[in-house]
Amino acid sequence: AFESLYRAQQELAEQAKPYNRPGQVGREDQLALKDMAAREKGISDALDQLRDKLGDDAKAAEKLFPKAAQSGRDLAAKMGENRLKPLADQAAGHMLAGDGEQSSGVAERLRGEMEKMFGESQAGKSPGGNEVDQYMRLKKMSPGHTFAQIAQSRKFGICICGKSGED
Repeated sequence: AFESLYRAQQELAEQAKPYNRPGQVGREDQLALKDMAAREKGISDALDQLRDKLGDDAKAAEKLFPKAAQSGRDLAAKMGENRLKPLADQAAGHMLAGDGEQSSGVAERLRGEMEKMFGESQAGKSPGGNEVDQYMRLKKMSPGHTFAQIAQSRKFGICICGKSGED
């Protein structure tokens, strides 16, 4: 979910770059910025929901998966410390106001903070260091290794579904 939000923010920051100039933008550009503001607000809401879900899931997993639960809490805390939601809200506000320069700058800053979270997680600098289990580590998926990624995320085994193997 975080990677999907990162990709959306990356695209939005790229689209905001042409508006990175001082002063008010023209009417057509204002309409484009308002459209981007709606998408930025969606990213903001989704980041908030993801942070809350990580916290809730961590509570539910505490007894059976204590390391994963701690990793979830740490990731949620890191999202708060990096001010991801406030940055998204600030970018959306600048977009609504038609301030292209600030819109682009804050959207890029949010993209950078999200990118940094991937880097810290890969380098083992995330809270808990190398104690962060593999399931909660932020990883960017690469399109060329789809089957390998699926194999890492699933447990393959015998299907106990009541069928004998014949159709």
